[in-house]
Amino acid sequence: MTSKTISFTAPELLGMEIEASASTGYYDNKSEFLRDATRTLLAAKKDLRLAIACELYMKGRISLGRAVEIADVNYEEMKKLL
Repeated sequence: MTSKTISFTAPELLGMEIEASASTGYYDNKSEFLRDATRTLLAAKKDLRLAIACELYMKGRISLGRAVEIADVNYEEMKKLL
């Protein structure tokens, strides 16, 4: 899998928390922390995963099969959602 660098602006406290994440020993670096945080958020929010899968599919960035995988639904349910 290829990686893409993403930057964003965060409130000062959140920035300090992200920077400190590697020092805690839980993560090797802040990128690992942010990947885990994003995966945890997406796992908890099925509606967001569905919306992302639909958006990427409708823009032609992913196949129907990949949309099904991201949304964690079957093909028939995904077709109805689109």
